Amino acid sequence: MRSIWTDVEQWKADALADGWVQGERKEQYIKERFYATINLRPETDMLKAYCNVSIWGPDDLHIPVSYPYSWGKLQESLTICTICGKVGETVRLAFCNRVCPECRAKNLDEYERPGWCD
Repeated sequence: MRSIWTDVEQWKADALADGWVQGERKEQYIKERFYATINLRPETDMLKAYCNVSIWGPDDLHIPVSYPYSWGKLQESLTICTICGKVGETVRLAFCNRVCPECRAKNLDEYERPGWCD
């Protein structure tokens, strides 16, 4: 059974081989205005091991990570609602959620309550 650590290491290696370049911070990577933060922190005496990949599209909205790495899947994710899975136009909901206009209308009150971004 593969571990998430192995998946993240492989995702990073595949992304770099596909043309992603390191950004200003060592854990930040960029390709065609897509941004990925790849954390691979080994366990120390003070900290537990931690690893993850977070991705944002050119529109600054979050993109769910899929393993193994696939540039095509990342591009397709720009048009997939993260609530209902519908393919088409996506818009922002709250901080960085990518949703279809219908899901935004249905969930706006739950996600964007008064003071949600203060």
